[in-house]
Amino acid sequence: MIKHHTEYRLRIEQDLTPSNPRTEDDNAGVLALRHSRYELGDIGGMEQVTRFLEPLMTQYIQEANFPGDLDDDQVICPKCRADERQPSDDCNRCDHSGWISNPFEIEIEQTFNGQNIVELLQPNDLAHVGRIIEMLEEGGLLPEGTLCKPVYLYDHSGITVSHSSFSSHWDSGQVGWHLWMPDGSEILPDPDATLTAELETYDQYLRGEVYGFVVEARPAVAFGFDGSPLKLADDDLWYVADSCWGFYGSDHSTNGIAEHLSDDWKPLLDELE
Repeated sequence: MIKHHTEYRLRIEQDLTPSNPRTEDDNAGVLALRHSRYELGDIGGMEQVTRFLEPLMTQYIQEANFPGDLDDDQVICPKCRADERQPSDDCNRCDHSGWISNPFEIEIEQTFNGQNIVELLQPNDLAHVGRIIEMLEEGGLLPEGTLCKPVYLYDHSGITVSHSSFSSHWDSGQVGWHLWMPDGSEILPDPDATLTAELETYDQYLRGEVYGFVVEARPAVAFGFDGSPLKLADDDLWYVADSCWGFYGSDHSTNGIAEHLSDDWKPLLDELE
């Protein structure tokens, strides 16, 4: 059989065995998630958060900026007696007594329920991370650029995640946090944009929006051994000329497929429109 010329066709299909971007890719952020039915986020994500927050919280406790000891139930009112002056007659904070309830003790009790920071920051308890971040930020102890974004999950005929809450409160809720925790070894120009892109990729993975392409080729004209042209059926003589998988997102103009195709095959994308 003598073959002349070649024609091509392109197929874009769902990747049925996609790679998990949280385990196979390098990510700047840490995705610490928890769910009763799904294994989500980074393996060891909460442990990474704990290692980051524990020394900062220790420093926060040691540098509590108010008069008195941490264990005191009452401390000197910082408004009218911080410098050992007599109570002011018009002090509306201590009711002229010169003493107030220890604000740091109350803060710790309300925020951490009296537990040790390490005991709270465990893989099964993410409830206090946001407040801890706020306290460290207020105390000026967070490394510059630290970012902590909540992660919400919507579970209805499939799951999807977002940094913003969903309108349906029956099938959705917060499942954890997405953090950028700088250690000085890496600088991100825009941590927020980086975390947004990371979660978008992970969401595409969870929703099954991962694709691949197959370029097939066959002779445009085929002749028999007697030299007469053969009439080819639609599926005759096609063979795989190129293929690649693992493109996240359904838009082939932005998910990398268009960039990956050779220039000779890029016009095939227009035929899919």
